[in-house]
Amino acid sequence: MLVLFLNKILKPLRDLAQVFKILSLCADKIEKQPCFVEPASDLIKLCGLPFLKKKVSDEITYTEDTANSLALLGELMKVRSSKLRIQICKCIVDFYHAQPPKKHIPGYQQVSSSYKIKMAEVGGLAKAMIQSVHLLEIQLIEKLWVLKVLQHLSTSVLDLQRSVYCHVLEKPHWSSRMLSKYCAIEIKCAVTDG
Repeated sequence: MLVLFLNKILKPLRDLAQVFKILSLCADKIEKQPCFVEPASDLIKLCGLPFLKKKVSDEITYTEDTANSLALLGELMKVRSSKLRIQICKCIVDFYHAQPPKKHIPGYQQVSSSYKIKMAEVGGLAKAMIQSVHLLEIQLIEKLWVLKVLQHLSTSVLDLQRSVYCHVLEKPHWSSRMLSKYCAIEIKCAVTDG
């Protein structure tokens, strides 16, 4: 319901910072009031949708707001909610599989998927996701989702692979399945360097 309401009034790049302020407020309340998990998850789903712009210059005008907003996704991995963490990961993976909006909003056009990926890079989302792995020592499902995100991010962030690989070497208790996913990221690094 929240997503439908916001989708009707949202002017995405222009209003993105406001959406993330609301998301941050919901996230701050989750620990004491778990009922905020659902609205926060709905807002994160909204962020997985294609971003829209009114003018070509919107991508430049809202660069800082967009990068800061996407960086917040990584920070929200600290919230102790498996549902929220998995939704964040799904949202980030959706950056790489952007579909055209289901409903055309007059006067708006979709920003390129490369813009969203670039803003995630500028905002330091990859670094925040690597750091979130420390928080997920027990939750295997969440770790696997983070690894999937890191695989996607590794295609656009060249230094990510080495950071991830070094992080894995410090964690001898990781499962072989997770290590093989990390090795796949390292292989991508070798290919992009070569």
